[in-house]
Amino acid sequence: MVTRADPWCCDICGPCVEIAHPIPPLPSETTFITRYLHLDRLATTEGATVAAGDTIGFMGDRGAEKGAIHLHFAIWMGATCDSARNPCDELPTPANGTNPECVGTPVEQLICSLFAAAIGDGDPFFNDKFGNRIKITDLALAIAWAESGLQADAGYPPNGGLNRNSSGLITSIDRGLFQINSGWVEGFPGGAPAPLLSAGIISEDSIVTYDGPEFAQPIQHSTALYIPVVNIAAAIFISRRGTSWTAWATYNDGTYLEYQGHGCPQ
Repeated sequence: MVTRADPWCCDICGPCVEIAHPIPPLPSETTFITRYLHLDRLATTEGATVAAGDTIGFMGDRGAEKGAIHLHFAIWMGATCDSARNPCDELPTPANGTNPECVGTPVEQLICSLFAAAIGDGDPFFNDKFGNRIKITDLALAIAWAESGLQADAGYPPNGGLNRNSSGLITSIDRGLFQINSGWVEGFPGGAPAPLLSAGIISEDSIVTYDGPEFAQPIQHSTALYIPVVNIAAAIFISRRGTSWTAWATYNDGTYLEYQGHGCPQ
């Protein structure tokens, strides 16, 4: 249950959400509270019941720590900070690469609904470089079709999605529905790829700083990009909520136009 959804918790914290969990993970013997700080805006209210995958807010940089979009996440065993615990000690190892069927939402619907939520009251249409005026949700779905065929694990190793320089060293990796390039998420704390924050999407595999000697340099990237909601969130951020698509080759060369028949439900 959401016990706090505050648009301004304090000058340091900025907007925050607190959730009380009735079933503790081992080794805890009591209920616990998770805290999400420095949000841009909230997407839940106090008293709401939430579950893994529910949108509770959008990451930001509000409060004392401005600059890059990031998230401060904490686990408290009580109502004060002196009860804080190391999340890595408390949380069980999560499964990586959530299948959309597991959360009951087809990928197409997830793309359409998350982009629609990101657009909000803004202009739902986009004028593309070819003179077409297209609904942003339809465009996003077409880009995903063109990039991955709507395969959440697209770009999975051994060879898929690897980008190499002239020396043959791997410089980045393209992953998931929108083929998000690991270079785009470099610099986000813990490899967090985008400002969308959902309860329960926590993966130890999201913190990776080195992929071995064949890589050109240590690359911070997230295998959580195979999780549909995380990949879509990254696309929302990179495309500036659907208003800029030049980061995708399938937009620049017009390939996505071949998939315009896969429009979002009206």
